[in-house]
Parts: sequence; C-alpha cells; structure tokens
Amino acid sequence: QFIIQNDYDITATGVSSGSGILALHATNLSGDASAGFPVGEAANYNTITVTQGSLTVTKHTSSPSGNISQGQSDVVLGYWQLEAVGEDIEIQKADFSVIGTSVIGDFSGTIRLVIGGTTVYSATTAAVHLNEGTAGADQVSLNTYYTIPAGTTQLLKILVNTASAATNTSTLIGNFGDVYYKRAASNNFATASDDAFVAANTLTVNTAALT
Repeated sequence: QFIIQNDYDITATGVSSGSGILALHATNLSGDASAGFPVGEAANYNTITVTQGSLTVTKHTSSPSGNISQGQSDVVLGYWQLEAVGEDIEIQKADFSVIGTSVIGDFSGTIRLVIGGTTVYSATTAAVHLNEGTAGADQVSLNTYYTIPAGTTQLLKILVNTASAATNTSTLIGNFGDVYYKRAASNNFATASDDAFVAANTLTVNTAALT
C-alpha cells in the first residue's frame, strides 16, 4: 500500500515567491480515513498485489505433421512453447510420451528433449515413454536444468530416430507436460500442465518418404 505519511514528505514551492509551501490535505472519502496526514491510509486503497511467476506450456504452430521415413534421424515429434511470466523459471522435471500405433521396434537410438540448442534430457531407449498416455506417471528429472528468463519464451522439441525396419503406416504423436519448475525469485516450486499432456500432431511412417 502506498501512503504519504507526513506533510513534509511533499516538496512544494510557490511560483511567484519561490518560498516553500507546507501541503494541506482534506478528507478524500475513497482513500482516507480522516483529514490531514497520512494520505491514502484507508484499508485496501492504493494497494499493489505482487503475484508469483508462472510457466505456461502450449503446442507451437511449427509442430510438424505428415510423413516420416524409415531410418530417419532426429525426427521432430513436436515443438512446445514454454513461456516464463513474472520471474525467471528453472525447469527441472517433465513428463513426455510417444503415443499412436508405433511399437518399440519402430525406434532406434536415443530419445531427447532439446530446449533451444541444449539437450536437457536423453534416454538410450524410448521404451519407458512409449504409449504412456497418463500424464505425470513417468516424470523424469532433466539431465540439465534450464532457466527461462522472465518475460521470454523458449521452444522445446522431442527428437527420436526411426528404425530402418519401422512399420509402414505406423503413427507417432508426441505428448509433453507435467513440467516441474522452480521460481527463481520466489524460491518455491510448481508444476505447469499438471497431470495434463499437451499433444503435438500425428506423424506417419511412410516407406516412400525421403529423408
């Protein structure tokens, strides 16, 4: 709450005389309990409420759809926009999955989470994240925590490799959510997209597709 405590807290000078003038104050019913000083002391008047920062997760419009090929490296399953509001946000954990008709034999190598140009999580197999449709069930700690400055956004992407014998017409849909984060200034924690996956678009393995 902002209050003018004393008359001498106001500096006023006469235009003609150049002399100092002591401020007077009459009652302002909307903001004061009485005439004189302090000014603005009425309950809930002239108050500012400071809220904690937050993180929002949305599917970005650049998320791909359509066909992918067998034996393709670094297939982007989707892009998610992470927006930090109010204060710097440090991302520490997340849950993600690959749903659709694909099976573990349709993948090879690692599955990765990348923010900007930084790989924040990598697993040698996609098995634990395959066809897991319940958000929050397999939340993982990131290999590298990532800080998003207040008032900015970053894109996160999920990358996989398809096997050379990936099943033709099998489908892949990336899911991302349950992002556990730390508020840098408030020094406490929260979860964005809590128990709710944000789904990307459908990708389809096509043996005729080119890499």
